[in-house]
Amino acid sequence: MNQTTKLILGAVIVVAVIVVGYSMSKGPNKPVSTEPFKIGVITPLTGDAAVLGEFLKNTTDLAVEQINLAGGVNGQNLEVVYEDGKCSGAPAVSAVQKLLLDDQIKIIDASGCSSEVLAILPITEPKGIFVFSGAATSPDLTNKSPLFARTVPSDASQGRALALAAIARNWKKVAILQESTDYALGIFKAFADHYPASAGTIVKEEFPSTVTDFRSPLAKLQAGKPDALFIIPQAPGSAERILKQLSDLNWSVPLLTGD
Repeated sequence: MNQTTKLILGAVIVVAVIVVGYSMSKGPNKPVSTEPFKIGVITPLTGDAAVLGEFLKNTTDLAVEQINLAGGVNGQNLEVVYEDGKCSGAPAVSAVQKLLLDDQIKIIDASGCSSEVLAILPITEPKGIFVFSGAATSPDLTNKSPLFARTVPSDASQGRALALAAIARNWKKVAILQESTDYALGIFKAFADHYPASAGTIVKEEFPSTVTDFRSPLAKLQAGKPDALFIIPQAPGSAERILKQLSDLNWSVPLLTGD
């Protein structure tokens, strides 16, 4: 399942879970409020990862529209408040602080990037705010908080599958070009855990999210003559630039990629 599909399914599932849970918590004998039930959403709305946030926003808006047209939840419409997490920790902290200024927001959907969720949980948990995610897949989020749940699997499974694929192809040397983000690091760690020294060697170049010129690290990896190249970017923008510059180097090599 690719990242876009996970976002679409995750967004709809998250909203559905919120609706069911809230409806059950009200109970049949509780007084019904006519105020909208607010949901905070933190997702990348600018930068390379905005393509992920766009899908999240569109599918969430569609789900909320359908729920509200059907009468909302116990007569309450759902209202979504969006903040830009920029697929990074510090902007996500600013985003969650803005959302928490509204004491009506008790649930936050952080379906963008693992870095966003890892940054906000230390803030939301002490305040009793429940966080869902339809896309944050870092293994570091497993059992991270009793007030966090996600509707996608950990990247531990993805990294393992890719490592087994490399071993099955008898690739003795795998070069890795990895972005310096929690998401990409989680996949790399899982891959490395399941690609032992007995299977072969790993050589890695890491790059910050601000980099757009990959020719130097690619040339360095190419000089090592690996059997395959594993690229682990955070978002499609970086992936497209890497593949374009790989082509410019005329380097024909088997590729592994994350979702």
